[in-house]
Amino acid sequence: MNKPIGVQLYSVRLQAAKDLPGVLNHLRDMGFKGVELAGLHGRKPAEFRQLVKDTGMEIISSHVPFPSPSQSIDTLMEEQQALGVRDLVVSCPSKMFQNRADFDAEVNTVNVFAKKLAAAGMTLHLHNHAHEFSSRLDGQSGFECLLANANPSIHFELDLYWLQTGGGNAQTVAAQAGQRIHFLHVKDGPCVAGEPMTALGQGKVNIPAALSLFPWVPWHIIEIDACAGDMMDALRESIRYLEIN
Repeated sequence: MNKPIGVQLYSVRLQAAKDLPGVLNHLRDMGFKGVELAGLHGRKPAEFRQLVKDTGMEIISSHVPFPSPSQSIDTLMEEQQALGVRDLVVSCPSKMFQNRADFDAEVNTVNVFAKKLAAAGMTLHLHNHAHEFSSRLDGQSGFECLLANANPSIHFELDLYWLQTGGGNAQTVAAQAGQRIHFLHVKDGPCVAGEPMTALGQGKVNIPAALSLFPWVPWHIIEIDACAGDMMDALRESIRYLEIN
């Protein structure tokens, strides 16, 4: 697909907890060009940034907790600035889509968070799971409600697997959201909540067709939340699949 391929480090959270430098080197040797962060495994931001730099990979973006009143946004921004990160990603909780009052409250929180990030030169991205597409609020999917109510400065990281698991359609999303889709999570599997995922090309997601709908995205980011076999083998098979498809 002629895009640099990254990996979400949540995939290797168990391995990285034991040997972060070794895991990063292993991912580099597989051919990954960048990493998306999901925690720092006890490292200081500057140390983590240097570990990634030493591999020759780059930090693409960073998943951070959904904003809450107890969260120190200034501390979070300082950490991400020390990492050199400009693109921050949060996942919306499923409770956000249970009723309109909860949705309105949480989307306001997201919009305030995005405004503070923008003032510091950062961009907020919303990452979907299945509930954005399986839920309904006032006749719309949760994702459609986000498109209509999230500040236009907010972009999206579209997870192709959870999109399909939730009953959504990639072609519809491409038409609705356009270039507000800035990152893609590329993953595969049975598209059944609670079941392990597979290497790319071994599940129900039509990866080449989905990727062709978003030619403008700068990265294809592989993530495997959990798999039945060896995680490193599954990541190796997945990057090879993208390289030839």
